[in-house]
Amino acid sequence: MVLFKTLRGGATRVPMRTASGAGMASAEEPQRLRIKGCGVREVETVSVPRPEGAVEDGLLPLNVFRAVYVSNSEKFVVVDPRPGN
Repeated sequence: MVLFKTLRGGATRVPMRTASGAGMASAEEPQRLRIKGCGVREVETVSVPRPEGAVEDGLLPLNVFRAVYVSNSEKFVVVDPRPGN
């Protein structure tokens, strides 16, 4: 999981690669991901500076979901969370 926030000094820096390029991120404690009260699982977490204009809190890894449906025409997403492990 990638959190958008102010980076803290002294944090462990780790390399991060995305479709838009590579950079450095700050390692965070793993987070227990919960969606609508459903515990999905503990996920590795890093933080990066908030991108300009971003209103989101971060990015979720798609591999924590059993299924993901995206409707481009109707502009919505449906996710089926996996049971917590």
